Amino acid sequence: MLESIMCGLFAVGIWTFLDWLSIPQMVAVGLASAIGYFGTHVVSDFIKRKVDKL
Repeated sequence: MLESIMCGLFAVGIWTFLDWLSIPQMVAVGLASAIGYFGTHVVSDFIKRKVDKL
């Protein structure tokens, strides 16, 4: 559940930034979704490594 919320937050933030750069909306949505998906996995892996060290 938390990963889906985090993915959505990443995607909305990136989409807003790409929209500000005047990137076409269809391209911005696709890029923002991909970055949100991969960003969620990077953050999730980072947290798992930190927890495993405890």
